[in-house]
Amino acid sequence: MAFKDFKKAQKAVNEQDLNPKGDEAKSYKDDRVWFPTFDDAGNAKAVIRFLGSNVAGETPWVLDLQHNYEHKTPQGSKWLIERCSWSVKKPCAICQYVNDIGYENIKGLAKKKFYVTNILVIKDEMKPENEGKVFLYKFGSQIFDIITKTQAGYTKMVDGEEKEYPSRKVFNFDEGHDFTIYVYKKDADGKKQNQYDQCAFKMKKSAVAGGDEDKQEEIFNKMYSFKEFTDESGFKSEEELNKRLENLFKKNITEKKSEGGDKSEDKPKEKSEGKKNLAPTKSEDEEDDDLFSGLDDSDEIPF
Repeated sequence: MAFKDFKKAQKAVNEQDLNPKGDEAKSYKDDRVWFPTFDDAGNAKAVIRFLGSNVAGETPWVLDLQHNYEHKTPQGSKWLIERCSWSVKKPCAICQYVNDIGYENIKGLAKKKFYVTNILVIKDEMKPENEGKVFLYKFGSQIFDIITKTQAGYTKMVDGEEKEYPSRKVFNFDEGHDFTIYVYKKDADGKKQNQYDQCAFKMKKSAVAGGDEDKQEEIFNKMYSFKEFTDESGFKSEEELNKRLENLFKKNITEKKSEGGDKSEDKPKEKSEGKKNLAPTKSEDEEDDDLFSGLDDSDEIPF
């Protein structure tokens, strides 16, 4: 090829396409997932409809636990962002590792607790292009508590009097209730934290798409399956997770296990009794719960 032809051809080349796949920066952004968008004042407003699962009779949400950890080094930060298999009640190599060396020796690793479901965005003040679309919505314990309270019914003091609020359906296409999201920021513990106490379900029930069954079917067909969150194949194996941990902390975890345990100086001198606990740190949104704090004595931790 002549140089002139080479230069002509080179102009049409997208250099990003030439990068090996393994060298590409990994993006954790999922366009299927909707998040409230905040304005300049730190407020987010939207109206959504919880749709639940696309399988009748299936739990309308799934639990999704994640491990997040930023390992800072002189050369920069390395991130550990992995799903925790305790979401499906299976042993987790990361949980095991943290319990082996002692949480006090690896502060900063958080186990984040989320719930995931399908939603229809009815009103999105900051991103109106989302309106009328189906998304997955990943939310924390504060909104989950509002959902369960609404389903069960509750009493509330209004103007000094106790008022009863009857149970309402949340995930029903024809008899459900739209959910108004209003999130604002408030100073707490020296930093701005998101507040969800103004989020609420509307009292008047309504049908999705005004009851138009053709439009409802279109919405139904766009809903996402929960299988990826509940199928064990969606979680990395113990071997894969140990390799990630070894790369992050520069310790041969597999060999130490085969030798009968970790003999390193990181292993705690005294092993605590009772249930093991990651004791994850709280996020700004206070939506990162420690799963084990909510377990009954009948629940077994699989490690």
